[in-house]
Amino acid sequence: SDGHVSSFHVGMQIPHGAGSSDVLTTSAPFWSADYLSDARFPHHERLDEMVRAEELRGIMAVPLSHGSGPFGVLHVADREPRHFSADEVSLMSSLGDLAGAVIEKAWLMDRTAAEMEMLQRRTDEAEAGHRQWQEVGDINEFLMSQVLSGCDLQSLVEEASDGLGGALTVCAGDGTVLATTAGAQPDDDLMISRAMMDAHAAGKAIRVKNGVWAAPVLMG
Repeated sequence: SDGHVSSFHVGMQIPHGAGSSDVLTTSAPFWSADYLSDARFPHHERLDEMVRAEELRGIMAVPLSHGSGPFGVLHVADREPRHFSADEVSLMSSLGDLAGAVIEKAWLMDRTAAEMEMLQRRTDEAEAGHRQWQEVGDINEFLMSQVLSGCDLQSLVEEASDGLGGALTVCAGDGTVLATTAGAQPDDDLMISRAMMDAHAAGKAIRVKNGVWAAPVLMG
């Protein structure tokens, strides 16, 4: 807005059925040569208070339209009584159409920017996931080469720990520790036994607790 001398208009919603509110339903221009003394339409105390605070007299309102219909109202006012001419009403209506198109374009650009941001975020997540899978594939290939070259279990576990960035422990079926790395936290035998059974039943790695996973060691 421009030309206001009070803050009454900030965030104000025009009550339905009062003043220029019918512009949204009729899509027709509204004007009054002297608003507060005009009895042709219903008045509302809050709206009249704003008009009185701004010392407005002549008021005209036209729909902001684009596409399927009006989505807002464009107002112009004079602090003296004013009889708006047909040319002025026509000019304001054209301005409302133009402003409506500009506003809708701005909304579309904001929506497009938000969609592009979401798309970029999903692309980044997909690329990060792809890199992780690539790293896992590289680690798996390296470990296979170590196995084929005849490396012992302890060395293999240490290489896997370095590649995955975490401590590892390999247990036998009875819970006996076969190989482990620095930083591995010893757990009670019951938890290890349950984790082993759950992992073998699932046939895949499972989360035991925060930061700890159990995975079955399979042959073939």
